[in-house]
Amino acid sequence: MKIARFPLVLALAALGACSSDVGDDSGAAAFLAAPTGLSGAVQNYGREVLLSWNDNSSGESGYRADMSEHPIAATADVHAVLDLPADSTSCRWNVPLGVTRYFRVLAVT
Repeated sequence: MKIARFPLVLALAALGACSSDVGDDSGAAAFLAAPTGLSGAVQNYGREVLLSWNDNSSGESGYRADMSEHPIAATADVHAVLDLPADSTSCRWNVPLGVTRYFRVLAVT
C-alpha cells in the first residue's frame, strides 16, 4: 500500500494541523500527493468530529483516516481506522466526551 508522504495530523484540543513524514510502506519510489488543509469541527454536543481536507491526489484508490488517544507517530499509535473511497474530502467520527483525540488523513493506493 502506498501512503501519502506527508499526511496531516490534527489534534482536536488545538484544532491545528502539522505534517509528519510517514513515507511509502510498500518500498516503491513514487508518492501520492498528500491531502492538505485538514480541519475539524466538533458537532452533536461534542460527541462527533467532522474532519475535512483538500484532495490533492489524482491517483489514490482511497483515503485512510486514523484516530488515536496519543499523537500519531507510528501505526502502533492508531486506535481506529476509517477506509474511505477515492476523492473523499471529509469523514465523521463518534468520539467520547472530554477526551482529546488525534487524527491523521492519508491518501492510499
